[in-house]
Amino acid sequence: MWELSARAKFSGKRCITRTSVSELIRHSSSTVCSADFRYVKNLAMRNYVGYGDLCKELARQLPKWFGRSGAVLTDSGEGALMLALQHLKSLNSGQSEVIVSAYVCPSVVNAILARGLRPVFADVAANSLNLDMGDVRDHRLTQQTLAVLCTHIGGLPDDIHAGMQFGIPVISDCAQALGTSIAGCSLLAFGDMAITSFGPTKFLTGGLGGAVLCDERDEGPVRRLAMPELPVTEYQEQGFVQTLGQHVSEMNAGLVLAQLQHLQNFVLKRQRIAQKYDEALRAIPGVTLPKMLANAEPNWFRYYFFSDQANEWQWRLQQSGVDARTSISHVMTDYFPNAGTRTELARQARRVVSLPIYPGLTAAQVARIVVALQRSASDQMGAA
Repeated sequence: MWELSARAKFSGKRCITRTSVSELIRHSSSTVCSADFRYVKNLAMRNYVGYGDLCKELARQLPKWFGRSGAVLTDSGEGALMLALQHLKSLNSGQSEVIVSAYVCPSVVNAILARGLRPVFADVAANSLNLDMGDVRDHRLTQQTLAVLCTHIGGLPDDIHAGMQFGIPVISDCAQALGTSIAGCSLLAFGDMAITSFGPTKFLTGGLGGAVLCDERDEGPVRRLAMPELPVTEYQEQGFVQTLGQHVSEMNAGLVLAQLQHLQNFVLKRQRIAQKYDEALRAIPGVTLPKMLANAEPNWFRYYFFSDQANEWQWRLQQSGVDARTSISHVMTDYFPNAGTRTELARQARRVVSLPIYPGLTAAQVARIVVALQRSASDQMGAA
Protein backbone atom coordinates (compact mmCIF):
# COMPACT_ATOMS: atom_id res chain seq x y z
CA MET A 1 0.00 0.00 0.00
CA TRP A 2 1.33 3.43 -0.92
CA GLU A 3 0.39 6.96 0.09
CA LEU A 4 0.03 10.17 -1.91
CA SER A 5 2.85 12.52 -1.04
CA ALA A 6 2.24 15.81 0.73
CA ARG A 7 3.52 17.67 -2.34
CA ALA A 8 0.86 15.95 -4.45
CA LYS A 9 -1.79 17.15 -2.03
CA PHE A 10 -0.56 20.73 -2.22
CA SER A 11 0.03 20.84 -5.97
CA GLY A 12 -2.95 18.80 -7.06
CA LYS A 13 -0.67 16.39 -8.96
CA ARG A 14 -0.69 12.68 -8.28
CA CYS A 15 2.70 11.36 -7.34
CA ILE A 16 3.65 8.47 -5.13
CA THR A 17 6.08 8.53 -2.23
CA ARG A 18 8.75 5.89 -1.82
CA THR A 19 7.57 5.13 1.71
CA SER A 20 4.86 2.57 2.35
CA VAL A 21 2.20 3.35 4.93
CA SER A 22 3.45 0.45 7.06
CA GLU A 23 6.89 2.12 7.26
CA LEU A 24 5.58 5.60 8.01
CA ILE A 25 6.25 6.88 11.54
CA ARG A 26 2.81 8.00 12.68
CA HIS A 27 2.31 11.59 13.76
CA SER A 28 0.52 10.66 17.00
CA SER A 29 -0.39 7.56 18.94
CA SER A 30 -2.03 6.57 22.21
CA THR A 31 0.23 4.81 24.70
CA VAL A 32 -1.59 1.93 26.38
CA CYS A 33 -0.19 -1.36 27.67
CA SER A 34 -1.96 -4.55 28.74
CA ALA A 35 -1.32 -3.82 32.43
CA ASP A 36 -3.40 -0.65 32.12
CA PHE A 37 -6.49 -2.83 31.82
CA ARG A 38 -6.04 -4.51 35.21
CA TYR A 39 -8.93 -2.58 36.75
CA VAL A 40 -11.10 -3.20 33.72
CA LYS A 41 -10.53 -6.98 33.87
CA ASN A 42 -11.86 -7.06 37.42
CA LEU A 43 -15.13 -5.53 36.26
CA ALA A 44 -16.08 -8.78 34.54
CA MET A 45 -16.33 -10.43 37.96
CA ARG A 46 -18.56 -7.62 39.26
CA ASN A 47 -20.76 -7.57 36.16
CA TYR A 48 -21.19 -3.79 36.47
CA VAL A 49 -19.59 -0.98 34.46
CA GLY A 50 -21.77 2.04 35.35
CA TYR A 51 -20.72 4.91 37.60
CA GLY A 52 -19.20 3.27 40.67
CA ASP A 53 -16.18 2.83 42.93
CA LEU A 54 -13.52 3.37 40.25
CA CYS A 55 -15.16 6.61 39.14
CA LYS A 56 -15.30 7.81 42.74
CA GLU A 57 -11.66 6.86 43.26
CA LEU A 58 -10.61 8.75 40.14
CA ALA A 59 -12.50 11.83 41.38
CA ARG A 60 -10.58 11.53 44.67
CA GLN A 61 -7.18 11.01 43.05
CA LEU A 62 -7.22 13.82 40.47
CA PRO A 63 -7.15 16.68 43.01
CA LYS A 64 -4.30 14.99 44.87
CA TRP A 65 -2.26 14.65 41.70
CA PHE A 66 -2.87 18.14 40.37
CA GLY A 67 -3.21 20.46 43.35
CA ARG A 68 -6.94 21.12 43.64
CA SER A 69 -9.58 20.49 46.28
CA GLY A 70 -12.11 18.62 44.17
CA ALA A 71 -12.89 17.06 40.81
CA VAL A 72 -16.11 16.34 38.95
CA LEU A 73 -15.98 13.74 36.17
CA THR A 74 -17.63 14.18 32.79
CA ASP A 75 -17.83 12.19 29.58
CA SER A 76 -15.36 14.43 27.68
CA GLY A 77 -13.18 17.50 27.82
CA GLU A 78 -15.88 19.38 25.93
CA GLY A 79 -18.42 18.34 28.55
CA ALA A 80 -16.05 19.48 31.30
CA LEU A 81 -15.66 22.89 29.67
CA MET A 82 -19.43 23.23 29.29
CA LEU A 83 -19.82 22.45 32.98
CA ALA A 84 -17.16 24.99 34.04
CA LEU A 85 -18.69 27.69 31.84
CA GLN A 86 -22.18 26.99 33.13
CA HIS A 87 -20.93 27.40 36.69
CA LEU A 88 -19.28 30.75 35.91
CA LYS A 89 -22.39 31.84 34.03
CA SER A 90 -24.53 31.09 37.10
CA LEU A 91 -22.28 33.37 39.17
CA ASN A 92 -22.05 36.19 36.61
CA SER A 93 -25.34 36.36 34.75
CA GLY A 94 -24.56 39.68 33.05
CA GLN A 95 -21.47 38.49 31.16
CA SER A 96 -21.68 36.53 27.91
CA GLU A 97 -18.21 36.61 26.26
CA VAL A 98 -15.39 34.09 26.56
CA ILE A 99 -11.95 35.12 25.32
CA VAL A 100 -10.07 32.27 23.66
CA SER A 101 -7.21 31.90 21.22
CA ALA A 102 -8.18 32.09 17.55
CA TYR A 103 -6.05 28.94 17.09
CA VAL A 104 -8.00 26.28 18.94
CA CYS A 105 -9.85 22.97 18.70
CA PRO A 106 -13.44 23.37 17.39
CA SER A 107 -14.81 21.45 20.38
CA VAL A 108 -13.72 24.35 22.60
CA VAL A 109 -15.79 26.78 20.55
CA ASN A 110 -18.68 24.28 20.46
CA ALA A 111 -18.71 24.21 24.27
CA ILE A 112 -18.81 28.01 24.44
CA LEU A 113 -21.66 28.25 21.95
CA ALA A 114 -23.57 25.40 23.61
CA ARG A 115 -23.79 27.44 26.80
CA GLY A 116 -25.26 30.39 24.92
CA LEU A 117 -22.02 32.37 25.15
CA ARG A 118 -20.02 34.23 22.51
CA PRO A 119 -16.39 33.35 21.71
CA VAL A 120 -14.06 36.34 21.38
CA PHE A 121 -10.96 35.31 19.44
CA ALA A 122 -7.61 36.71 20.54
CA ASP A 123 -4.39 36.72 18.55
CA VAL A 124 -1.43 34.47 19.32
CA ALA A 125 1.86 35.75 20.70
CA ALA A 126 4.92 36.18 18.48
CA ASN A 127 6.74 32.89 17.77
CA SER A 128 3.99 31.01 19.56
CA LEU A 129 0.57 29.45 19.09
CA ASN A 130 -0.61 30.51 22.55
CA LEU A 131 -2.63 33.54 23.65
CA ASP A 132 -1.16 37.00 23.26
CA MET A 133 -2.12 38.40 26.66
CA GLY A 134 -1.35 41.91 25.43
CA ASP A 135 -3.99 41.51 22.72
CA VAL A 136 -6.40 40.14 25.33
CA ARG A 137 -5.81 43.12 27.63
CA ASP A 138 -5.81 45.85 24.99
CA HIS A 139 -8.41 44.65 22.47
CA ARG A 140 -10.61 41.80 23.78
CA LEU A 141 -11.60 42.55 27.38
CA THR A 142 -14.99 44.23 27.79
CA GLN A 143 -17.68 44.62 30.43
CA GLN A 144 -19.25 41.50 28.92
CA THR A 145 -16.21 39.25 29.47
CA LEU A 146 -17.18 36.19 31.49
CA ALA A 147 -13.86 34.33 31.35
CA VAL A 148 -10.46 34.05 29.74
CA LEU A 149 -9.76 30.53 28.49
CA CYS A 150 -6.14 29.35 28.35
CA THR A 151 -5.82 26.28 26.12
CA HIS A 152 -2.05 25.66 26.29
CA ILE A 153 -1.75 24.49 22.67
CA GLY A 154 0.46 21.45 22.21
CA GLY A 155 1.09 21.30 25.95
CA LEU A 156 3.12 24.53 25.93
CA PRO A 157 1.70 26.76 28.67
CA ASP A 158 -0.06 30.04 28.06
CA ASP A 159 1.10 33.00 30.14
CA ILE A 160 -1.63 32.20 32.61
CA HIS A 161 -0.05 34.35 35.33
CA ALA A 162 -0.65 37.40 33.12
CA GLY A 163 -4.23 36.30 32.46
CA MET A 164 -4.90 36.04 36.18
CA GLN A 165 -4.04 39.74 36.61
CA PHE A 166 -7.07 40.94 34.62
CA GLY A 167 -9.58 40.45 37.43
CA ILE A 168 -11.60 38.10 35.20
CA PRO A 169 -12.19 34.38 35.88
CA VAL A 170 -9.59 32.22 34.15
CA ILE A 171 -10.17 28.62 33.07
CA SER A 172 -7.04 26.53 32.54
CA ASP A 173 -8.00 24.15 29.72
CA CYS A 174 -5.50 21.31 30.07
CA ALA A 175 -7.00 18.96 27.47
CA GLN A 176 -3.55 19.02 25.83
CA ALA A 177 -1.50 19.97 28.89
CA LEU A 178 -1.89 17.18 31.43
CA GLY A 179 1.58 16.88 32.98
CA THR A 180 2.69 20.40 32.00
CA SER A 181 3.90 22.58 34.86
CA ILE A 182 5.26 26.05 35.62
CA ALA A 183 7.91 26.21 38.35
CA GLY A 184 6.91 22.69 39.39
CA CYS A 185 3.20 23.51 39.73
CA SER A 186 0.68 21.70 37.53
CA LEU A 187 -1.26 23.88 35.09
CA LEU A 188 -4.41 22.29 36.48
CA ALA A 189 -3.74 24.17 39.73
CA PHE A 190 -3.84 27.57 37.99
CA GLY A 191 -6.86 29.76 37.33
CA ASP A 192 -10.28 29.85 38.92
CA MET A 193 -11.07 26.41 37.49
CA ALA A 194 -9.36 23.86 35.28
CA ILE A 195 -10.55 21.15 32.94
CA THR A 196 -8.94 18.22 31.19
CA SER A 197 -9.79 15.42 28.79
CA PHE A 198 -9.17 11.67 28.74
CA GLY A 199 -10.28 11.17 25.15
CA PRO A 200 -8.78 8.55 22.83
CA THR A 201 -6.04 10.85 21.48
CA LYS A 202 -5.13 12.64 24.72
CA PHE A 203 -2.01 12.55 26.90
CA LEU A 204 -3.65 10.04 29.25
CA THR A 205 -6.59 8.16 27.79
CA GLY A 206 -9.58 6.42 29.24
CA GLY A 207 -11.12 5.92 25.82
CA LEU A 208 -13.35 8.83 26.77
CA GLY A 209 -13.82 11.10 29.75
CA GLY A 210 -12.98 14.47 31.18
CA ALA A 211 -12.96 16.35 34.46
CA VAL A 212 -13.46 19.75 36.04
CA LEU A 213 -10.93 20.48 38.77
CA CYS A 214 -11.83 23.24 41.18
CA ASP A 215 -11.41 24.61 44.67
CA GLU A 216 -13.59 23.72 47.64
CA ARG A 217 -15.98 26.67 47.23
CA ASP A 218 -16.86 25.62 43.67
CA GLU A 219 -16.93 21.83 43.97
CA GLY A 220 -20.44 21.54 45.43
CA PRO A 221 -22.15 23.84 42.90
CA VAL A 222 -20.32 22.22 39.99
CA ARG A 223 -21.24 18.75 41.19
CA ARG A 224 -24.89 19.75 41.50
CA LEU A 225 -24.84 21.09 37.94
CA ALA A 226 -23.38 17.79 36.80
CA MET A 227 -25.81 15.60 38.72
CA PRO A 228 -28.80 17.26 40.42
CA GLU A 229 -29.56 15.38 43.62
CA LEU A 230 -33.34 15.63 43.68
CA PRO A 231 -35.55 12.99 45.28
CA VAL A 232 -37.40 10.76 42.86
CA THR A 233 -40.70 12.40 43.81
CA GLU A 234 -39.36 15.79 42.75
CA TYR A 235 -38.20 14.35 39.44
CA GLN A 236 -41.70 12.99 38.93
CA GLU A 237 -43.25 16.34 39.74
CA GLN A 238 -40.82 18.50 37.76
CA GLY A 239 -40.23 16.19 34.83
CA PHE A 240 -36.85 15.38 33.34
CA VAL A 241 -33.98 17.50 34.69
CA GLN A 242 -31.15 17.88 32.20
CA THR A 243 -27.69 17.22 33.62
CA LEU A 244 -24.46 18.63 32.20
CA GLY A 245 -22.18 15.85 33.41
CA GLN A 246 -22.68 12.66 31.40
CA HIS A 247 -20.52 10.47 33.57
CA VAL A 248 -17.74 8.15 32.53
CA SER A 249 -18.09 4.43 33.13
CA GLU A 250 -16.03 2.21 35.41
CA MET A 251 -14.09 1.02 32.34
CA ASN A 252 -13.02 4.54 31.44
CA ALA A 253 -12.16 5.50 35.01
CA GLY A 254 -10.19 2.29 35.56
CA LEU A 255 -8.05 2.93 32.49
CA VAL A 256 -7.33 6.52 33.56
CA LEU A 257 -6.40 5.40 37.09
CA ALA A 258 -3.87 2.99 35.63
CA GLN A 259 -2.53 5.56 33.18
CA LEU A 260 -2.00 8.11 35.97
CA GLN A 261 0.83 5.92 37.23
CA HIS A 262 2.67 6.53 33.94
CA LEU A 263 2.24 10.32 33.91
CA GLN A 264 5.73 11.37 34.96
CA ASN A 265 7.35 8.70 32.80
CA PHE A 266 5.33 9.83 29.77
CA VAL A 267 6.39 13.45 30.37
CA LEU A 268 10.07 12.53 30.74
CA LYS A 269 10.07 10.43 27.57
CA ARG A 270 8.50 13.24 25.55
CA GLN A 271 10.90 15.80 27.02
CA ARG A 272 13.90 13.69 26.01
CA ILE A 273 12.59 13.35 22.47
CA ALA A 274 11.89 17.09 22.29
CA GLN A 275 15.45 17.81 23.41
CA LYS A 276 16.83 15.75 20.53
CA TYR A 277 14.61 17.60 18.05
CA ASP A 278 15.68 20.95 19.55
CA GLU A 279 19.34 20.06 19.15
CA ALA A 280 18.83 19.10 15.50
CA LEU A 281 16.74 22.17 14.61
CA ARG A 282 18.59 24.98 16.40
CA ALA A 283 21.42 24.94 13.89
CA ILE A 284 19.16 25.02 10.82
CA PRO A 285 18.73 28.44 9.14
CA GLY A 286 15.14 29.60 8.71
CA VAL A 287 13.78 27.48 11.58
CA THR A 288 12.25 29.12 14.66
CA LEU A 289 11.44 27.18 17.82
CA PRO A 290 8.34 28.28 19.77
CA LYS A 291 8.77 30.84 22.51
CA MET A 292 8.70 29.26 25.96
CA LEU A 293 7.74 30.76 29.32
CA ALA A 294 10.44 30.92 31.98
CA ASN A 295 10.27 27.93 34.37
CA ALA A 296 7.88 26.11 32.02
CA GLU A 297 8.10 22.33 31.80
CA PRO A 298 5.83 21.34 28.88
CA ASN A 299 4.50 17.83 28.44
CA TRP A 300 5.18 18.12 24.68
CA PHE A 301 1.79 16.78 23.71
CA ARG A 302 2.75 18.15 20.31
CA TYR A 303 6.19 19.18 19.07
CA TYR A 304 6.22 21.93 16.48
CA PHE A 305 8.51 24.52 14.94
CA PHE A 306 8.05 27.40 12.50
CA SER A 307 9.41 27.77 8.97
CA ASP A 308 8.44 29.78 5.90
CA GLN A 309 8.95 26.50 4.01
CA ALA A 310 6.49 24.46 6.09
CA ASN A 311 4.95 22.65 3.11
CA GLU A 312 8.38 21.77 1.78
CA TRP A 313 9.40 20.43 5.18
CA GLN A 314 6.29 18.27 5.34
CA TRP A 315 6.84 16.84 1.88
CA ARG A 316 10.51 16.02 2.42
CA LEU A 317 9.89 14.48 5.85
CA GLN A 318 7.09 12.32 4.49
CA GLN A 319 9.42 11.20 1.71
CA SER A 320 11.68 9.99 4.53
CA GLY A 321 8.83 8.12 6.21
CA VAL A 322 7.99 10.71 8.88
CA ASP A 323 4.34 11.75 9.14
CA ALA A 324 4.92 15.47 9.71
CA ARG A 325 1.93 17.82 9.76
CA THR A 326 1.45 21.50 9.00
CA SER A 327 -1.29 22.10 11.55
CA ILE A 328 -2.03 21.05 15.12
CA SER A 329 -5.35 22.90 15.50
CA HIS A 330 -7.77 25.16 13.61
CA VAL A 331 -7.78 28.84 12.65
CA MET A 332 -11.16 29.91 14.00
CA THR A 333 -11.32 33.14 12.01
CA ASP A 334 -11.68 30.93 8.91
CA TYR A 335 -15.00 29.71 10.35
CA PHE A 336 -16.06 33.08 11.78
CA PRO A 337 -15.11 35.58 9.06
CA ASN A 338 -16.94 38.41 10.80
CA ALA A 339 -14.41 38.14 13.62
CA GLY A 340 -11.75 39.64 11.34
CA THR A 341 -8.14 38.56 10.98
CA ARG A 342 -5.55 38.13 13.69
CA THR A 343 -2.24 39.45 12.35
CA GLU A 344 0.23 37.21 14.15
CA LEU A 345 -1.88 34.08 13.70
CA ALA A 346 -2.26 34.77 9.98
CA ARG A 347 1.54 34.72 9.74
CA GLN A 348 2.26 31.82 12.09
CA ALA A 349 -0.46 29.34 11.10
CA ARG A 350 1.04 28.74 7.66
CA ARG A 351 4.54 28.24 9.13
CA VAL A 352 3.79 25.31 11.48
CA VAL A 353 5.58 21.98 11.15
CA SER A 354 4.65 19.30 13.70
CA LEU A 355 6.72 16.15 14.31
CA PRO A 356 5.78 12.78 15.82
CA ILE A 357 6.28 12.75 19.58
CA TYR A 358 4.89 10.12 21.95
CA PRO A 359 6.29 7.60 24.47
CA GLY A 360 5.85 4.68 22.08
CA LEU A 361 8.51 5.98 19.69
CA THR A 362 11.58 3.77 19.79
CA ALA A 363 15.12 5.15 20.01
CA ALA A 364 15.64 3.99 16.43
CA GLN A 365 12.55 5.87 15.25
CA VAL A 366 13.63 9.07 17.03
CA ALA A 367 17.08 8.76 15.46
CA ARG A 368 15.44 8.24 12.08
CA ILE A 369 13.38 11.42 12.53
CA VAL A 370 16.49 13.42 13.49
CA VAL A 371 18.32 12.16 10.39
CA ALA A 372 15.27 13.03 8.28
CA LEU A 373 15.32 16.57 9.68
CA GLN A 374 18.99 16.99 8.87
CA ARG A 375 18.59 15.52 5.39
CA SER A 376 15.52 17.63 4.67
CA ALA A 377 17.37 20.78 5.71
CA SER A 378 20.35 19.87 3.55
CA ASP A 379 18.13 19.10 0.54
CA GLN A 380 16.27 22.39 0.90
CA MET A 381 19.50 24.39 1.09
CA GLY A 382 20.84 22.51 -1.94
CA ALA A 383 17.68 23.25 -3.92
CA ALA A 384 17.70 26.96 -3.00
